[in-house]
Amino acid sequence: MSDLANSKFVGTWKPATIEFFGKKDDFESKSRIDIRADGTALMYSPDEKEEDKKAFIWKETDYGVFLDGKNDLKLKYIDDTLFLNFLGVKIGYIKEK
Repeated sequence: MSDLANSKFVGTWKPATIEFFGKKDDFESKSRIDIRADGTALMYSPDEKEEDKKAFIWKETDYGVFLDGKNDLKLKYIDDTLFLNFLGVKIGYIKEK
């Protein structure tokens, strides 16, 4: 496994934009994606019970990040934003400072 600690993807990502039906808007949500240096990732909302949080194993790809879990997710990296396309909705995540 490569040295994930130095990956630009390690950190907490929050939603910033949403696009659906061809319209793009700013988007705020409590949901987060934590991408960790140990190769794990967690998708959650702070209001969720611990057992409801979605756990993944992640890896860098040529397009961005692949989250391997119960439901696999591909996040495309463009201009410091990770984009998740899900059921016709495109959510853009930016890294929290």
